[in-house]
Amino acid sequence: MKLINFNEFLAFKKIRKSMGISEDFKPNFQSSEAIMKELKLSNIKTKGLDISFDELVVAKDKTLEHKDFPGQKMLVYIRDFMG
Repeated sequence: MKLINFNEFLAFKKIRKSMGISEDFKPNFQSSEAIMKELKLSNIKTKGLDISFDELVVAKDKTLEHKDFPGQKMLVYIRDFMG
């Protein structure tokens, strides 16, 4: 299956031109990932976040950390417990 080259898509070209974005602009998706990661960490720190068990890792000091944020200790509240 061949992916669409949106740089050649006429509607996309028109939108990009109306936004003032040059045709040779290449987005940096790594920085987008960093922004999303920072937002996730901010949500964890301020209002908490529902995560799955496989997102946690046990650190060398036997505390819990999120796999995406090494060194950031996690306080875990287990909402439901089934015996």
